[in-house]
Amino acid sequence: MDKIASAMLSMIVIASTPNTIEYKANHSNELTNDIVIELSVEDKIRIKADEYGLNQELMLRIADAESQFRSVPNYKYTDENGRYTAFGIFQITRTTWKTYCDEDNTLEQRSNIDKNIECAMIIASESGVHHWNESKNNW
Repeated sequence: MDKIASAMLSMIVIASTPNTIEYKANHSNELTNDIVIELSVEDKIRIKADEYGLNQELMLRIADAESQFRSVPNYKYTDENGRYTAFGIFQITRTTWKTYCDEDNTLEQRSNIDKNIECAMIIASESGVHHWNESKNNW
């Protein structure tokens, strides 16, 4: 590969659905082994479901029914103080988060995609998927 092509390759980010791969060249214009892979939300759910011994497809269906894989607050219901009651990919409520995942007062992290997925896997592995029964008709 000539120097121009190598330099151009170092600037290209090859994006594919659902992953993103970034190639970087070092100062000598040789390709390095630095590969950054950005996982999709669906891939993150699959990986975490496997880690916790849960059914991947069921957890994907729940996340799709709850938020369509988007990290959003629940716009349908608000509590008496005008705050959203559920957040994130798995729409975890304040009470459920505090019960299962709030070891260090991390309530504000419910909308963090990775933390929300992790918490959902903890909830499902420790007490089952009944926490998402309101959306059960859609999974």
